Amino acid sequence: MKKKLTLAIAAYVLLVAGILTYIYCPRTVIKNTAMWYEKDFTIPVFCKTVKFKQLYDIGLYDGQFEVSKKQAEKIVMQLDNAVERYDLSKKQSCSELTYKEIEIKENTTDVEKLTDSSLEKNIVISDVWNLSENIEVLGFYYVVSPIWDVNCDDGTHPPRSLFYDGNMIDRSIPYCNMIVYKDTNNKYYFRICRCVRRDWFKPQEW
Repeated sequence: MKKKLTLAIAAYVLLVAGILTYIYCPRTVIKNTAMWYEKDFTIPVFCKTVKFKQLYDIGLYDGQFEVSKKQAEKIVMQLDNAVERYDLSKKQSCSELTYKEIEIKENTTDVEKLTDSSLEKNIVISDVWNLSENIEVLGFYYVVSPIWDVNCDDGTHPPRSLFYDGNMIDRSIPYCNMIVYKDTNNKYYFRICRCVRRDWFKPQEW
């Protein structure tokens, strides 16, 4: 009886540990937060985690992953498609959409690609990432979940965004900066930082 109880407790502990490992692993965390509404973007299955720092209690993180050239190109393609998806959603007219289509339109993740090389360089060599000026930037992206509040009682518009106030941090909407780049050793990397615009949220100080 005692042996069975011990085995049962051990199995439960392993189950809980497995669930927590899954919840807080980089792939799951990024999938649940980068594209908050769609949940269709994360890091490749087979890539090397260089570092992944998290503030578990508020959901901020800073990650660096070594990827292959093919994986880097695929990440850029995925993010470029997300940019196009958001641009198309902005052009849609609510008067021509169903209630559910309006919900999708209004909650589509805002993904913007910064194409000005000087701006990219200034950002990537900032205090947040401290990267070399000699890296080759394949793509730099700014990602944020839209939030809006419309009190409509006529049933033609969702009452508010699904990214509600409870997900805000210090009264700010968290956003992600993402960069895909090649360093001077011809190695490819993907960096992602989820933070808010507050000095004390700088990842290097976590």
